[in-house]
Amino acid sequence: MLLGERLDDARANESWLYWFGGDRRVFHFEGSKMLGLGAPTTLAVEPLPEVQWLELRGQLDPSYLRLAHILENPHPAIPAFSCERLVQQAVARMRTDASVALRTDSYTLLFRREILPVVQVYALGRPDLGTGRILVVYALPGEQLVAEAGEPGRPSGVLYPVETRVSATDSAQRIGRSVDTTRQFLSTDTLRAGSHLSGYVELAVPPGLYRVGTALFQPGADVGGAVLRDSLDLRLPGGGLYLSDLVLGRDGSGLGWTYRGGRVPLNPLGAFPRGEAAEVFYELSGLTPGRSYITSMEVAPVKGGSERESVRLRFTAIAEQDEIRVRRSLGLSRLKRGQYQVTVEVIEEGSSRKVRRQQYLTIID
Repeated sequence: MLLGERLDDARANESWLYWFGGDRRVFHFEGSKMLGLGAPTTLAVEPLPEVQWLELRGQLDPSYLRLAHILENPHPAIPAFSCERLVQQAVARMRTDASVALRTDSYTLLFRREILPVVQVYALGRPDLGTGRILVVYALPGEQLVAEAGEPGRPSGVLYPVETRVSATDSAQRIGRSVDTTRQFLSTDTLRAGSHLSGYVELAVPPGLYRVGTALFQPGADVGGAVLRDSLDLRLPGGGLYLSDLVLGRDGSGLGWTYRGGRVPLNPLGAFPRGEAAEVFYELSGLTPGRSYITSMEVAPVKGGSERESVRLRFTAIAEQDEIRVRRSLGLSRLKRGQYQVTVEVIEEGSSRKVRRQQYLTIID
């Protein structure tokens, strides 16, 4: 690994060398204004035309040294297009290496002691406006984590450092986004069986069909686990009507997401005690103001079940603007223990436009 500074805005950057089947592959990461300039979070595919940057990377790939030498020692006998050709070759090589990384990275992480995190991933925002969001909600079993003593001068208790890495790739459009953050959880005492540490991470992404990977681990403790969700759809349908994923929350969970001036209840464990209510949040965009929309909501058993073991709601509303954010409570008192599927369908009256999303919930005693 090599570290350096970008001269224009001093963003953090680093490069890594890997060998794939005997071929040298160099991956360059930089800080970004979207994810912060202080950490190298974004895979870059454009070399920086700076001698220091090129010389450092030349220790990984000698071709960068040649380009650095020409930039630092211009000579009348060397035509300008020769340097331009070398830059174009470097760009092509970086793009090829990045494409290999996105196609072959299995996001497989190995730990001395594996834990099983509960991870839920949601697609939110508006693809048509480029405000897409991937929300990752997680819960870690407390008794499997390694505690550290609190630092002097800080509130008493034990610390649980947890690093979260989230990567989202759309190989079809060659889009890659990632975030890497560490959080220090403070507990008054060592966590016991049945307790969990929970939190969330959000990642801004452009429209696409994403493969999302999440890794949660403790730095230095070699304890962690990884989860992969194969697909997350943040594309605008042909009809223009878009329904986000359904976020199923619980008021008593103690965790909420602050989003666009409001608070969205979350449920890190994804389980609901029997008799409680599930708070359903979703976004609907691409509406035509003045038109009527019929919304159907259903909670039905995943396997079989009778009509009495289902909950259904249906309502009609006239759109006042082109987007709405909806939060509704679903009473679960009639439902027995088990796994259920929540379905929301929205139909525009007088047209063929309709959208549908599904989500799962588990009811426990």
